[in-house]
Amino acid sequence: MGSDRGHYRYHWQSHNVKHSGVDDMVLLSKISEDGIVDNLKKRYMDDYIFTYIGPVLISVNPFKQMPYLGIFNMTRHKHANVGS
Repeated sequence: MGSDRGHYRYHWQSHNVKHSGVDDMVLLSKISEDGIVDNLKKRYMDDYIFTYIGPVLISVNPFKQMPYLGIFNMTRHKHANVGS
């Protein structure tokens, strides 16, 4: 199941990268400071404040209330099993 999940994430990202960036920055075609900042900016503009880079979760302060950030979603990110 782990490999299917990874394939699904990559497949989804390949279609939506121009709009919202990638949810795991190890999938960036070129990893550089500019690429990371651009990806975080795209995701921030679309209200995606959580972004992974491998097993590390990056959270960007949205400076506003985010209705989807309930206890359930925060717990889901906290206990995410990244890399499997």
